[in-house]
Amino acid sequence: MVDEHEKQPFLKRNALLLQATLASCIALVLKFAMHVLGWEFVPVNPLLAGIVAAGIFLLSFLLSGVWADYKESEKLPGELASSLEAVADDALSVPAGEHGATRTRLFVLLSELGNTLHLWFYKKKETDELMRQLERVVEFCVASRAALPDNSVSRVKQEVASMRRVVARIRTIRATESVSGGYLVA
Repeated sequence: MVDEHEKQPFLKRNALLLQATLASCIALVLKFAMHVLGWEFVPVNPLLAGIVAAGIFLLSFLLSGVWADYKESEKLPGELASSLEAVADDALSVPAGEHGATRTRLFVLLSELGNTLHLWFYKKKETDELMRQLERVVEFCVASRAALPDNSVSRVKQEVASMRRVVARIRTIRATESVSGGYLVA
């Protein structure tokens, strides 16, 4: 599968980088021209160093926030996979004999959930559809309470709640516009 990000033209993907580079080049040329012509109206003094330090300080705040999201986003897919595997382990605890159809249906639902989750990561499925898929798993487990071991339904509910929390966090990180700019600056 090709990521939508890869399909975008270079100029669109890196517009911020190109704008910053162009602005820096223009400022550099203007500064050099002013120096050569003797028109410098901002002499180098200790105040200038303070302004540069303040800019770096503000940039570090931006990057520290982005870095925290970046580090967290590395862990979140693993948490989703772990929760999905825990629900699959509970599905294995359903006896195959008289409740074989329930067990099979639960595995089908988990397989569909895994596929939806995979497509959601590539932005080919909407978050609402993923949340509905999670709800279907819970509804099926509650409806099949007779076939599931006593504590399995509550464990499935806990794992699905954990998956919802992680999906919501990933959606928030994805939607934050400064994250892309921060990564680019980093």
